[in-house]
Amino acid sequence: MPSSTTVEHPQSFWDSLSLGIKVILPTDEKWDTLKAVYNKAAPEASAIIRPQNASHVQDIVRACVSHRTDFTVRSVGHDVIGRTQIENGVTIDLRSIAHVQISKDTKTAKIGGGILTRELIRALGKADLVTPTGPIASIGYVGWHTRGADGFQPSVFQPRETHYWLEIVGVSVDPEVAQEAAQWAANLKRELAESEPTNILDSQYLGFIDDDEVDLKHIYGDSYEELVALKRNLDPDNIFRNSVPRFSNTSRL
Repeated sequence: MPSSTTVEHPQSFWDSLSLGIKVILPTDEKWDTLKAVYNKAAPEASAIIRPQNASHVQDIVRACVSHRTDFTVRSVGHDVIGRTQIENGVTIDLRSIAHVQISKDTKTAKIGGGILTRELIRALGKADLVTPTGPIASIGYVGWHTRGADGFQPSVFQPRETHYWLEIVGVSVDPEVAQEAAQWAANLKRELAESEPTNILDSQYLGFIDDDEVDLKHIYGDSYEELVALKRNLDPDNIFRNSVPRFSNTSRL
């Protein structure tokens, strides 16, 4: 494990990691390649840790929590807002966990958190399987599937059912009519849902930036409170405080 003099984390942090977990530091030759993300203005972490299996991920998260170390989880790093990394924190890089395990009956598959959409499609195709994907093959599948613009995929229709995504956008370059444009979009959404209540499902973007930068309650309305409530229920200790919605270290859940 690296020396504690090379980063701002104590030696006990590194000693708590299991053998086989790969650690990349800013002084390593591969650093620039592995830290690259879509948003070039993103913060820079102090270390990139590459787990090789699910047990490694648990081990790293446990070490970060016990040492009060901020961390983020990434695969490819296509987050356009730049949340893939956090300044002086630890980046848990899942790209080594990119397996696709086809079931014996060849009807389902288990995938690793770092699998690319392109590689997933290829592996499934060999078994004559298919799954909904985004339009860009180089994007990490799990990140797209759980936080993509069209919301969480397993809806009441289930991914195997044919359904469509309709994006309603109400914008204006004139601030004086911006509220009117937003209200138009909200009214259209309501009218569609009222006309076909069993066929039209509500979905929201999860493109949070930070509570101090935008008025999320205004944008998401009641859906924001529901998301916060879900976060409080699933992560009461605020371990994943850099996920969406983002809570600060001092936020009480």
